[in-house]
Amino acid sequence: MAPVENSSRHRMKWTPLLSPFYTFLSFLFNYITVSFFLSQFLFQFYNLPPLTSFLLPFSFFFLSLSVFFFFFNSIIYLFLLHFLFFSLSFSLCSLFRLISFFSLIPFPSFFYLPYFSLFSYFFSFIKFTFHFSFSFRFLFFFFLSFFHISLFFLFFLSFFLSFFLFKYSFHLNILSFFFCEYQFSFFFLSFSFLSFFLNIPFI
Repeated sequence: MAPVENSSRHRMKWTPLLSPFYTFLSFLFNYITVSFFLSQFLFQFYNLPPLTSFLLPFSFFFLSLSVFFFFFNSIIYLFLLHFLFFSLSFSLCSLFRLISFFSLIPFPSFFYLPYFSLFSYFFSFIKFTFHFSFSFRFLFFFFLSFFHISLFFLFFLSFFLSFFLFKYSFHLNILSFFFCEYQFSFFFLSFSFLSFFLNIPFI
């Protein structure tokens, strides 16, 4: 019973100090996410070079940083493991976009991005399920994760509907962009403001 109490006190002691760290990483990562989707928009509709190739080293840097902190401090290993999943998906998305630009292999963004983002949604749900007890905070993150996952399936269903309705046309590009890509940058940006005002991490 005593080790559990000491572990609880240790977590309570370091959690307020880690809140600015959570908030800083959320805003930093949201800046990169918005840049990523802006480059997707420029690449799809204006045929400009993919700016995501310049963001690829930053995503690998965050990936290595998350691995370092994963072995450095056991308190924030759940958050950083989730961050590792997300930086890895970001790296793969940028890499696929770069490959599709310099080769004839088509890697449309609506094909791989929802699948990689799905890992982060479910891992977020698992993290808050095992980290918090049955309290108001647990219920808040439970419904937040459920709401996020439900939106993912809703937008993914709308993508398939647009696929069968418009086939391979210009309408499909527009619908896939707004239904399968733009929603991620919007929700990450909103959750960063949520974590800032409530002083809690959104991931």
